[in-house]
Amino acid sequence: MNLKSIPIKGVWRIFLPAGILAIGFVALMLSCSSDSHNEPACDTVQMFLGLDRKDGDLAAFVDQVSTPSSQSYGQYLSMTEIAEQFGPSPEVVQSILEFVERYGIDETELGPTGATLTCKACVETAEMLFCYKPGAESQSLCIPSGLQGKVQEVLLLSSTSSTNTDNFSVESRPVSRGDGEGPTGTPEGCKAGVDTGGFTPNQWLTAYGIDKLHEKGMTGKGIRVAILNSNPWHAEALKTYTECFSIPDPNSHIVQFPFAKPFSYIESEMDIEIIITAAPDLERVTTFSGVSNIGPGVVYVHAAVLDASLMGNTLPHVVSSSGGDCEMDFTDDEIALLEHLFMAGCAAGITYVESSGDMGFLGECVGSSGANYPPSSHYVTGAGGTSMTLFHSNEIESQTVWNDDSESSGGGPSSIFPRPDWQGGSLFDSFSGYGRLTPDVAFFASETHPGYAIYGPTFGPFDNPNLVWSTGGGTSASAPLLAGIVALLNQQLIAEGNPALGCINPLLYKIASDPEQYNKLFWDITDGTNGGDTVRTGKATEFYDLATGLGSLKVDAVAEYLKAHPPGS
Repeated sequence: MNLKSIPIKGVWRIFLPAGILAIGFVALMLSCSSDSHNEPACDTVQMFLGLDRKDGDLAAFVDQVSTPSSQSYGQYLSMTEIAEQFGPSPEVVQSILEFVERYGIDETELGPTGATLTCKACVETAEMLFCYKPGAESQSLCIPSGLQGKVQEVLLLSSTSSTNTDNFSVESRPVSRGDGEGPTGTPEGCKAGVDTGGFTPNQWLTAYGIDKLHEKGMTGKGIRVAILNSNPWHAEALKTYTECFSIPDPNSHIVQFPFAKPFSYIESEMDIEIIITAAPDLERVTTFSGVSNIGPGVVYVHAAVLDASLMGNTLPHVVSSSGGDCEMDFTDDEIALLEHLFMAGCAAGITYVESSGDMGFLGECVGSSGANYPPSSHYVTGAGGTSMTLFHSNEIESQTVWNDDSESSGGGPSSIFPRPDWQGGSLFDSFSGYGRLTPDVAFFASETHPGYAIYGPTFGPFDNPNLVWSTGGGTSASAPLLAGIVALLNQQLIAEGNPALGCINPLLYKIASDPEQYNKLFWDITDGTNGGDTVRTGKATEFYDLATGLGSLKVDAVAEYLKAHPPGS
């Protein structure tokens, strides 16, 4: 394989075959020179700094452009405008650059929001200025006196692999097959896809009313989606899937980061296969690969999503992620920076969709209390999971909370984020005293009852994939499904001269607060639990619950509602 690498602004952009763009930081402990005068080489670390910024003002702006009743609804800004209005002043940025240059810290790059900075420092410099401890499993970094009041957060970036797959066997995870329990509707597609026993695209598209939008030409035209995932997908797997179910070849791209070593895992294929099935004519779908569930790398990748140069000089309308972890496992600096990036994305009209987790009621937080983050953020829409049976017509017969014993729909109250106004009022009296409630909505997620028909690799080395037909699921399936749905709704709104949906939570809860509209536009999930036997511990109930949120969208009905009642009109 011939690689072409081009150093640009402190990062290495490596162009690989099949449209893969690899982004690599100068790795931890690499040999380098501190300047161009042949001085002795030093070992280096890559730092990620959060600069002083106006996040309070940014939050207020996002509230205005996201609230349907606001006169400013949908009046989004460009990244340049966001940086100018809410980032540090040019004088502060200049003083920071002068400081780091004084200490030989180089390869500086200002982030797209104007409030983050990546840079490279010799280890000795990082020890002296930022309290870096070489070899330590955890770091407690500090801000040097010369940057006090100008820098708010310091993170350490590293390209060392967090996952070792050298000894994995491709047989290490069994191939899933749908069990065929209960009515499963009428599948269509190639024999191999149908024989998985999982729901084929025609089934779940019909179940949620997405097929009716396709019939009206709402297929994602002009809309861009970004996917955040641990691993890249295999082009040959995507080709087999699209041919089986007669889906157009997508304009798909991969941006590869070095924060985790790539390996084969069918979830990567499942994410993009579900999105391009729901929205088969997207203008562009870009997978950001190499993303771990937690740590500084997650922050950097969320910043990269706002860098238009990585996506054909455009920003995505929707960002879908199936990562996340217990909110208590993120550091304060990581959460502060991620919240800034989510707000900036919302201010630009981007919708963030995240899976709510597969460990049930507060199940991601072992030994501590807290919901799954980022879904617990006010600026992210959390997708939970359901189990579903279909009539012969592929219309929904029943939906219950997804709970397959060892895995179930993630949900629960946040321990760090307060309850937003749009989750207030008498309809939420059962959850008094709780913070931000998760999830927000839910869609089919059961992996084997019967699961989604998916084509991709078993768990193993990336370079030698074992590609098979199987079934997939989890909230890692419901999140990309929601992302595809948002793409379709955005196409309709934009075509009619309306703004993109952006941060959709205030709109979802406003619609749902009207009992008449709620019954027309949502499938209410009232059976099952993801935890205990009370509403406060995950038992399903009418309207909102901590297992399935507001329930599932009746997509065709939602599209008709938005056509008649454009948000902000």
